[in-house]
Amino acid sequence: MLHWDLPLIEFYNLHAHAVRRWAGDTASKVGAGRGQPRVLRHRGRSDVDTPGWRYNGTRHSLGVAGPMKTLIAIVLLLAPSAYGQETKVPAPEWVNSWRALAEKGNSVTQYFLGLMYDEGKGVPQDYAEAVRWYRKAADQGNAGAQYFLGLMCNEGKGVPQDYAEAVRWYRKAADQGNAGAQYFLGLMCNEGKGVPQDYAEAVRWYRKAADQGNAGAQYFLGLMCNEGKGVPQDYAEAVRWYRKAADQGNAGAQENLGVMYAEGQGVPQDYAEAVRWWGKAADQESAGAQHNMGLAYWRGQGVPQDYAEAHMWLNLAASRASGDEQKKFAELREGMAKKMTPQQIAEAQRRAREWKPKSGGNKLAGPIK
Repeated sequence: MLHWDLPLIEFYNLHAHAVRRWAGDTASKVGAGRGQPRVLRHRGRSDVDTPGWRYNGTRHSLGVAGPMKTLIAIVLLLAPSAYGQETKVPAPEWVNSWRALAEKGNSVTQYFLGLMYDEGKGVPQDYAEAVRWYRKAADQGNAGAQYFLGLMCNEGKGVPQDYAEAVRWYRKAADQGNAGAQYFLGLMCNEGKGVPQDYAEAVRWYRKAADQGNAGAQYFLGLMCNEGKGVPQDYAEAVRWYRKAADQGNAGAQENLGVMYAEGQGVPQDYAEAVRWWGKAADQESAGAQHNMGLAYWRGQGVPQDYAEAHMWLNLAASRASGDEQKKFAELREGMAKKMTPQQIAEAQRRAREWKPKSGGNKLAGPIK
């Protein structure tokens, strides 16, 4: 039970271990989220009859993974929901108590106020004010505040976008063992943002975060091993890291682990196992995994051949993809339709309309055809 009637500092001292643990668990499950778009990489041709599994490549932008910021903030600010209790926004008198402590130089409450202004919880959302409080706490060595200040500089929220400044704050937090900062510092080194591009250095930071259980870092470390960037190419090692991230629910890792099984790289070839992992990612609305599911059902690899099911998955993939990827998936879907009966197409469209992701309702980015 959380004691919300306690003064803030007593609340923090009493519950900090649980808050840190829950927040750390949440951050470790964040992988290639918003701001890190997956890139289409086909191996071989990609028509419906010739192998060309889609997997996630290493190119990405360096925007902030929105779900991570939101979830950590919710844990810290609305902690009862993490423990099965009713979620509440901090009462005004409690916020005032926090502010009083923050004004006196308490780095914990400074950090919390930064989170509150960042997310608009209990106060109006104000990125500049969030940065002000993050900076106060960061200047006192608060690793969490240093990390989030790095995120704000990275994304250009409350301050002009400045990758070098983001790196500076990430490094301060990373040097204190903050896994999120280590992960993002790896991303910066990988992409050459704010620092010279250095794959070996990226791997070094990914590994530090991955060893702490950060799923995003595990996923990217798997990619580096898969592609031989910063480390010798090693498919077995790539599979090991993909599996760690996939077991935490990272959709990109699940998709790529499926490809490794489909191609027999680092593991014995096993189409059924490939489909099992693609299914997990597809249920998280990964367009690439849905594409791979469509090809598997079309070819009868790992699953019984089912043209209607294949069309359904390509339809879903095309509805969620964008740009060249969307066009490619749509072309594959239309190629399938030319070899199907009207009854099969109608059944496939019905299944696509009725399909729902594990996360909830059928949220389509485009029309079902």
